[in-house]
Amino acid sequence: MIKSGTRIIDGRAVATAETLGKASVLGQMIAIMTRSLEQRSVFEGRTDRMLRGFVPLIVLLATGTGIACALSGLSLHQSLVRAVTVMVISCPCALGVAIPMARLAGISLAGRRGILVRDIEAFERAGTTDSIVFDKTGTSRADAGS
Repeated sequence: MIKSGTRIIDGRAVATAETLGKASVLGQMIAIMTRSLEQRSVFEGRTDRMLRGFVPLIVLLATGTGIACALSGLSLHQSLVRAVTVMVISCPCALGVAIPMARLAGISLAGRRGILVRDIEAFERAGTTDSIVFDKTGTSRADAGS
């Protein structure tokens, strides 16, 4: 078992908080997590744009199905059931809910493993990453030459 720390044999220790709240390291980490949860990925934006056109198309298709069934001689009940069936089967709701939930789950899992996600786009770029370089000083400068 590894132990670390300090033991005071005689006297007292005085601790002073130099920063509080949002200025503290924890406050900054919370702010980063909040920003990353509020960000929308490019994929999410594309999906939202697609859903804006797709949902009215599904409603139109379901309505057309109901009308076509009624015109072909089916009862109003049978036509309505078929129209609702088209609506339920074709509903893109799962897609609209799945993407934000996957984003939240990814950020949450990364946080549990000690990874602070600053940019949601990192998840999309992670698949194309072929090397990772760690800076032993703990800084996060991307432009080491300047």
